[in-house]
Amino acid sequence: VTSTPLEEVPSAGQVDDCILAEHYTPCGALRATAPHAASQLHVHKLSSMLVMVKTVRLGELQTARQRHRAVTEWRLLRALRHKHIARLVHVMRDIDTAYEGGPSAETLLLVCEYCAGGSLEAYVTRYGALPEKNAARIVGQLNAALVHCHEREIFHRGVRAANVLLDASFRNCKLADFSSAVRTNSGTLTAASSNELHYQAPEPTPSPSLKPSLNPHPSDPIPNPSPN
Repeated sequence: VTSTPLEEVPSAGQVDDCILAEHYTPCGALRATAPHAASQLHVHKLSSMLVMVKTVRLGELQTARQRHRAVTEWRLLRALRHKHIARLVHVMRDIDTAYEGGPSAETLLLVCEYCAGGSLEAYVTRYGALPEKNAARIVGQLNAALVHCHEREIFHRGVRAANVLLDASFRNCKLADFSSAVRTNSGTLTAASSNELHYQAPEPTPSPSLKPSLNPHPSDPIPNPSPN
C-alpha cells in the first residue's frame, strides 16, 4: 500500500502523507455506501481509538464535478471544528489497494471520528420516536453545528436522520457526511440548493408538483362561513 498527497491541496502539510495499514487496523466489515464508496471501522494502533474510514474510488467517478465534490468534502471538513460535527482525523490518497469485486483503483481515504451509537435514522427505526425532551436536545445540538458551519459560509445541504450520528449514550449527536456540502455566500445559496428533495423546503424546488398550492384539495373540508 502506498499513498501520495492530493494535487488539489494548497500545501502538502494539509494531508497526512502516510500509509493506512501502518497506523490503522480494520475491525469491521466493509460496507458499501455508494457505487463508488464504502466505509469500514478501524482502530488506531497506538491509541486504540476507533475511527471510520470512508473510501472513495476516484477512478470510478464519471465526471469532473463528481471528483470535485469528493475532494471538496474533506477540504470543508478541515475548516470545521465543533463538538457536534464528526471530526476529520486523516486524509490520504491510496493508489495500490485492491477492493472486493473490482481491480485496484486510486482511492481517497477519509479517516473520521467514530460514533458508537450509529445514525439517528437507525435508532428511530429500531426504538421508535424520540421523547420530546431528547428530540429537543438533539435539535439544539444540530442547530449549534449548523450555526458553526454557516458562520464559515459552509452549507451542509443534506441534513437528515441518516447523517446525524449518535454517541454510545444516545444523548449527543454529531453531524456527518459533507459530500453534498458547498461553501458559498447568501447571494448564491438559493442557486446552490440541495438535491435532498424530501428534506428541503418546497419554495426552492424546481418541480411545480413539489411546491405548495393555494388551491384546496377536493377532499379538504369546506369551512363554514363566519357569522355576521
